[in-house]
Formats: sequence, structure tokens, C-alpha cells
Amino acid sequence: MDIELKNAIENSNKLIAATRDAVETKADAATVSRIEADLAKALEEKAALESRLTAIETKANRPGNFGTQPEVDEHKSAFIDYLRDPKAHTTRDRVEREQKAAAITVAGTDGVAIPRVIASGILETLNSVSPIREFASVVTVSSTDYVELLDKANAGTVWVGETDDRDVTTSPDIARITPAFGEQHAIVEVSTHALQDATFGLEAWLTASLVKKFAEGEGKAFVSGNGTNKPKGLLSSGNGFGLIKTGVADGLGTNPHDRLLDLFYGINGGYRADGSWLMNSGTLATLAKIKDANGQYLYQPSLIAGEFDKIHGKRVVIAEDMPNIAANATPVAFGDLSRGYLITDIAGMSLIVDPYTRPGFVKFVAAKRVGGTPRDTAAIKLLSIAA
Repeated sequence: MDIELKNAIENSNKLIAATRDAVETKADAATVSRIEADLAKALEEKAALESRLTAIETKANRPGNFGTQPEVDEHKSAFIDYLRDPKAHTTRDRVEREQKAAAITVAGTDGVAIPRVIASGILETLNSVSPIREFASVVTVSSTDYVELLDKANAGTVWVGETDDRDVTTSPDIARITPAFGEQHAIVEVSTHALQDATFGLEAWLTASLVKKFAEGEGKAFVSGNGTNKPKGLLSSGNGFGLIKTGVADGLGTNPHDRLLDLFYGINGGYRADGSWLMNSGTLATLAKIKDANGQYLYQPSLIAGEFDKIHGKRVVIAEDMPNIAANATPVAFGDLSRGYLITDIAGMSLIVDPYTRPGFVKFVAAKRVGGTPRDTAAIKLLSIAA
């Protein structure tokens, strides 16, 4: 993995140099566009490798180990046996097994309760794979009734002398933050022959498949979900985040570095200290060509594994679900994502096992409920492609 990431970093840096050289030598637009497309693909591959590496490190550093407990191993083994041959297990078997192991399973709304040792692995990997999850505030809740209170304007104070009257100060402006929830289903399928093969790693395959499905679905929702049966995304209508316009209707304008500076300094320094840039690979490939007023490139790519790509000294986070640079789009966000966006996971994950619909195959239907919403609207600003 380290070698793959090292090669990806070297490849992307070579393409960055080629892109900048093409701009400096005033190469034709088609050449610049081709190199920029190659760079976008390389940056996407590098970001994917970094996410995989982070997921591996997260699992390796995870405190505790459910598998060291005999009762957990027993239930996990029974659960995997059931998945390998669901027709051989009666409903009564399943109910008795889940009652016995209630303390070490994650209850679901329907179907088989996924053992906590597997479900927690899925959630922890999701935190690494989904870029929004990695930086947003993530809490686990028991129901959709979860509400946060946000003090948008702290109560005021006044200076007084020893005998002066104490007047009533300004009241705080308390906002209710209510996440929008939805239930996401992920469906994966495997042949009965593979399930019966003792060398087939069912748990690893199931976990990897579900992580990929859930990450793809929620990644889109966290960025652009409309709040109807799904989270309300960062870019949803009426999100409340401030906009910095590019000054032109269809692009970054003649002085894009100035607009990025406006975005960077457009939020309070307290938020800026833990700020990150959020964009997709295509947008980053375009920004790789931009210089500041002193002729220095704004984008500083990482040179070795473990370092972050930066703009103005702040980390660049690649989220492919962010929009491309186009009219009326908001392709770049900057700010403190942990303050600006809230993700709420409802504890519990269930699995419906269907060995009947398609002969020769077993279908696994997993369900997971999650919520999300913009949080502190002062923490993030968006770059808007608009005049």
C-alpha cells in the first residue's frame, strides 16, 4: 500500500509539473485540457489510496478487541454460519441466537441483527472512507429526536463600577439544529458456491461491499442531499453558509487567487485555524495552475505519504461528489467542517438474507439509518460561480 501511494504521489506531482509547464509555455488549450484531465484522475486515485491507508491504520489502532471475548466469537461464528447457509437455519434458531447475544449485537429495524464486532468495523471504516465523515462532527444517537442547541450570538456583557446599576445584557441567540434522517439500503449478492467455499472470506467481503455501497450513497447526501428521506447536505438549498462570488458567470475569473483569498479570510480566525478546503479532483487540477500576486502557485502538493496537499497552508480534502466548476455551482468550500456540518448515526444495522429470489445466489440487504445537516453556518464559506 505504501509503495502504491508513493507511486501515486510521484505520478500526480509529475502531472502537476507538466500542467504548469504547459501553461508557462502557452501550449494549446487542447494539450492543457488533456494534461489537466490526467491530473484530475491521478489526484482521485491518490485520494482513494490515502483513504484506504487511513482505514487500515484506524482498524490497527482501534482500542479493544471484541473478538477476544469468547461469547462474541461464538455469536460471530454462528452469524457467519447462518449467512453461509441461511436455508439450514430456522427462524427459531435465529431468534434464540439473537436473544442469547443481545448485548453484543446491534439491533436493527428488520432482518438479522448484525453483530457489533462487524457493524462497528463497518462504521469505523466509513469514517475513514467518506471524506465528509472524516472531518465533520459525528455522533451516535438512539432515535431521530436528536436536537442540538447552537448559541449563534453569545450573551453580551457590560463594564460597571462598584455601585453602578447592573442592566440586563443582550440575550443569546439560540438556534435549534435538527438533522434530517433517512434510511439507506445496500444490496450485495454472492454465489452459493462462493459461500460454501471454506476459503472464501465472507466477513471481509461483506464488510468491504457494504462500506463501498454505504459510502457512495451517504457521500452524495452529505454534499447535496435535499433533506427528504436523506441527510441535508452541505450544499443544500438554504444551508445558510456565506458565498464568495467569482465575479464571472461561468468560471473562476481573471484573478481566481483573490477569490480564494476572500474565501480563506472570509471566516472568523477561530474557524480558520482548523479549516480545510473541500473540492473534487477536477477542481483541484484546475487550481493547480493558479498563482498568487507574487507568482507562487497556491496549491502545494504533498511530496511524501503522510503529508497533506495544501492551499494557503490548509489541508485539501478531496470529495468527488462536490460539483465541477460551472455556472451557478459552488465547487469549493473552506472552513471548519467539524463545526459546520453534523452527522448523526442511529445505532443499529440490520441484514436481510434472501437465498430464494435468484437460484444459485444469496442476496444480502443491509439497512442503516443516518442523519445530517449544516450546523454552525459561520464556520464555512462557499465559492460561487456567479457574476
